[in-house]
Amino acid sequence: MSIYIRDFEDGSIKMKDSVKISSFIPKGMLDVIRNNIPDKNFILGVSYDTGDSQICISGHPKEYETFEQGMLRELKEELCLEPRVMMLPVLTLGQNTFYCLNVRDATIRRNKKLNKNKDIDRRAVICVHGSEKDILLYLAKVQQNILNDDHIKSIWATSKENIINYSNSEKKDTLFQMRRFLT
Repeated sequence: MSIYIRDFEDGSIKMKDSVKISSFIPKGMLDVIRNNIPDKNFILGVSYDTGDSQICISGHPKEYETFEQGMLRELKEELCLEPRVMMLPVLTLGQNTFYCLNVRDATIRRNKKLNKNKDIDRRAVICVHGSEKDILLYLAKVQQNILNDDHIKSIWATSKENIINYSNSEKKDTLFQMRRFLT
C-alpha cells in the first residue's frame, strides 16, 4: 500500500511511497491508533509548507473557547471537516486529549473565520480515519482551507498498519522516511 497525498499546490491526488514525518508524536497517540482505529483503515495526516508532516492532526483551543469548540475548530481549519456525530475523548494523557472520527461521520465544510486568540496549554489530537474508499472520496472532494495559520500544503493518508510498522521502528532523526515501513 502507498501513501495518498492531496496536493493543494496543483490540486492533484498522488500516490507516493514516502512522506517525511515530524518527531512530534504525542505520548499515547500510537496506543489510540492501535486500540481505536479498525484494521485496514487509513488515517489522515497533514503536511506543512516547511516540508514537515504530522500523523493525525492536533491543535490547541484558544482563549475564550471551550475545549470542545477548539477541537472542532482545529478539525475544520486543518481538514475542512465538521463531525455529524458527537465526538467523545478516547484518552486524556497529560495536556493531550485524543479523539477519533470516521471520515464518513463528517461533512466537508471550510472554516469561515480565523481565531487569532492566544493558545491555551491543553491540546486536542484527532485521528481521522476511514476505509480506503472513504478516504479517497474525501481527498477527491476536499479543498484547501486558506483560513488557518498552519500553512498546510497537503493532506495525506496511509494505512493504520503502515503507521504502526513505522512507529515500531528505531527513530533517530528529527524527520523520518516512511518508505521502509509500507506494507
